[in-house]
Amino acid sequence: MPPPRHRASDIPAPHTAAQSHKQQESSANPHNDKLNFHLAYLARCYSSWPGPALRYPYARMPARRKSEVLMACYGYARVSTCDQNLNRQLDVFAASSIPLRRIYADQCTGASFRRPAYHRLMRRLRPGDVLVIKSIDRLGRNYAEILEQWRTLTQQRRVDIVVLDMPLLDTRGNGQGSGNESLTGRLIADIVLQLLSYVAQVERDNIRQRQAEGIAAAKSRGARFGRPRIARPAHYAEVKAQFERREITAARAGEKLGVCRATFEKWLRADRENEAVEVVSRFLRTFRQPLGPPSGAATPPAASRPGTASSPTRSRRRT
Repeated sequence: MPPPRHRASDIPAPHTAAQSHKQQESSANPHNDKLNFHLAYLARCYSSWPGPALRYPYARMPARRKSEVLMACYGYARVSTCDQNLNRQLDVFAASSIPLRRIYADQCTGASFRRPAYHRLMRRLRPGDVLVIKSIDRLGRNYAEILEQWRTLTQQRRVDIVVLDMPLLDTRGNGQGSGNESLTGRLIADIVLQLLSYVAQVERDNIRQRQAEGIAAAKSRGARFGRPRIARPAHYAEVKAQFERREITAARAGEKLGVCRATFEKWLRADRENEAVEVVSRFLRTFRQPLGPPSGAATPPAASRPGTASSPTRSRRRT
């Protein structure tokens, strides 16, 4: 019986002297052992490193936590001025079980969406998240921009919006149910959204109109707004003369008068304006005086004035 034939790939290649020498060096070199140890440590770290989770938060998470990441709820609160309080809106968010770290608040006007906290919230939102607001006027008071932001969030960003004061404005249930029911829900939500956005802008316009009317009425009664004007000290003229002679600087002059540099410069501008007004008024008074002979000159008699009846030139012409 002939011996079995082996393929060339089944026969191990003999080690050369150089290869066996390298293996002996690698086994005897302690640096190679340390390198292999570090490589193994890096491999273990990489296997447990949640690196992709930084960009995709639910990439390496178990299935029970993916829904939590996909359905994160955020709250947005807004007031127009620093005098107004956010506690009412924050209490509503706390009752809705929204954590404080997911609540963003602005102290800006609702006329535009140039707000720092709102832009941070837009960068944080992901498809599937839920944005909760107390009322539609907290989102804004501009009709066109409210509709634009609503469509951007719901259609482009795929974010659901919940308005607590108006249960009809809840986009979480628009995609559920049959086609006709879903379409009817979206239609009702759009109508209510446009109506409330219109009301929010009209209310803002009314507030501005009432404010302007109140300010005009107060000014007509002599009321003055702003901080009271600072009275100029008694030695203001002396300090001003030193400043005009360039003996002291504006900052030093302000220190001597007990005011800041800006106040001293404002006083100088007011003095220059008053001097310019006085020069113009003096010129106008001089220009409006009637032209005539200088004061003290005698008026010539009527007989010696040319063109009269007793003038010889006039009599010769008539003859």
